[in-house]
Parts: sequence; C-alpha cells; structure tokens
Amino acid sequence: MTTKKLSTGISITNTDNLAEMIISAVKQAPKQTITYVGSDLMQTMSYQSTFDDAEKMLVNLQDAGLKSGDNVVLALEKHSDNIPLLWACVLGGFVPCPITIKVSDTNLWNNTLKH
Repeated sequence: MTTKKLSTGISITNTDNLAEMIISAVKQAPKQTITYVGSDLMQTMSYQSTFDDAEKMLVNLQDAGLKSGDNVVLALEKHSDNIPLLWACVLGGFVPCPITIKVSDTNLWNNTLKH
C-alpha cells in the first residue's frame, strides 16, 4: 500500500476498491466538505453527513431487494442527493448509472429509463 497526500493536506492510503477509499476518506476527514453549485443556490455537506445519507440510502436500496451487481439509475433533481446515492451504490456493490433528467419530454424520459 502507498500513501498519497491530497491537496487538502490529508493523507490517503491506496485501497483495493472505491468503497474502501470512501470509508477511509470519511474516517480521516469527516469534516471535509463537498460543495454543490446549482443555478440558484450553493450547498455544502461534510463527508460524514454525505456518508450518513449514503448509509440510509443503501439500507433503502437493500430493503427494496437490490443485490450487489444490480444497476441503479441516478436521476435525482437535487445535486446534493446524487453523491450520497453514488456512494450508496459503491458501498453496496451496485452499478451506478447516472443520467440527466428530462422530465419535460415524457416519451424521451420513459425511453431513457427502458434503456
């Protein structure tokens, strides 16, 4: 294993997979933040808060019957929900499939989901 120093000054040890890297980052820097920039607002969430949300989402996905290797469409309107859902997918072994929401065109939206 090798250790790398991030631009924030935090040292991260290389891990075997992305789930381990997320867990390591949260343990080492729980107060480090992610900033979401939208057209009309800016929101900041800590790694720990993001991880807590991801754990809740993971439980919901598992309760819905999803298993490791299943595809999960990431199509949430709030940007601040997408990263916790992405982390939940990684932690649960799901395959995240981010798409852009096209709510105004129902046929296009339905065809995108079918794909």
